[in-house]
Amino acid sequence: MSAALIAGAAIASPALAQVAGTYSGTAKDGSNVAFTVTTDAATGKLAVTSASVNFTAPCRGFSYTLYQGEGYGLTADITDGAVSNTTYYPNFYIYFSLKFAKNGKTATGLEQVIAPALYTAKTPPARSLFCESPKQSMSVSLQTSAARPPVAPKTYVYDSKGRIIGEVTH
Repeated sequence: MSAALIAGAAIASPALAQVAGTYSGTAKDGSNVAFTVTTDAATGKLAVTSASVNFTAPCRGFSYTLYQGEGYGLTADITDGAVSNTTYYPNFYIYFSLKFAKNGKTATGLEQVIAPALYTAKTPPARSLFCESPKQSMSVSLQTSAARPPVAPKTYVYDSKGRIIGEVTH
């Protein structure tokens, strides 16, 4: 084999680290996370095309913690086995980064969520709270079709313009 072919294979190998499919796992606080990897039609690269992030976010200035989940679509191309994304809508800000293992079956990274919550001591609520999960580690594994975990109740689904298009209620 020529030196050029060997060098080309070595350069191409990291791009093959991830595998298309659903990766699910947990963040450091035990909250569930899941990401779907498919091909970006515009670039031909593998990309994270959906995310489901459950989180625990203590609210500033109050002894209240927001427990919530958000599911949303995105297109974040994976480059050299890694991807990061910041998505924000009026009702949440989510940051994540993932680094895929060479075996293509696992990934580790970080996540952080900021979201408002209505303060419900009065009806109707008089103010909203600023709730923020700590930036924390997470790990995910590639799931087989039979092993995919269910989506958490009260997870909202958004379209690419930030509009709620569904909610998991079970």
